[in-house]
Amino acid sequence: MTLPRGLYGMVDTGAPLPPHAQLDVLLRAGCRVMQVRAKGESADARRSLVRALVPAARASGALLLVNDDIDAAAHADGVHLGQEDAPPAAARARLGPRALIGWSTHTAGQVEDARGAVDYIGFGPVFGTATKDTGYAPRGVAALADAVARFGGPVVAIGGIGEGDLPALQAAGAWCWAVIGGVWGAPDPLLAARRFASAGSGR
Repeated sequence: MTLPRGLYGMVDTGAPLPPHAQLDVLLRAGCRVMQVRAKGESADARRSLVRALVPAARASGALLLVNDDIDAAAHADGVHLGQEDAPPAAARARLGPRALIGWSTHTAGQVEDARGAVDYIGFGPVFGTATKDTGYAPRGVAALADAVARFGGPVVAIGGIGEGDLPALQAAGAWCWAVIGGVWGAPDPLLAARRFASAGSGR
């Protein structure tokens, strides 16, 4: 299974719209991969949410990944892990060879550790962001380009990304761009999501 290029959508239970509405917006915008982020929910609630979202995603040919929760990811197409979560090897053992496994990275050393261990990485924060406190200062586009070169596979740019940043991210070799505030904080989320998604459609 290969990570689709372009907008890496986020279905975030902390966003203004309910998760099902967020998924609908992202699918209508042409997004083909999205991550369910449900930090404040119980394990049972996350599993129920993922099971409820998967049919619509698959009917549209999109991949649905789960943030952090390997058990919930067993009902989807894969999992995205943070540095403090279970190791990628544990996710692979639980989810099998076809699942997509991603890992958030913030330093060159973490990128090196990810080589051969996961299918793709997230790297950042590239820019400053108020959505998630990673504990790391903004890395910048040059560091993103270095991460792309070091990892040798798909890299998702994360952190404070606006539409105007996309040419620089693409020039740095980003495979995808994960966006929360730029979509769900926009006056018209569907229009914003379409712009982020269409930027990757011609590559």
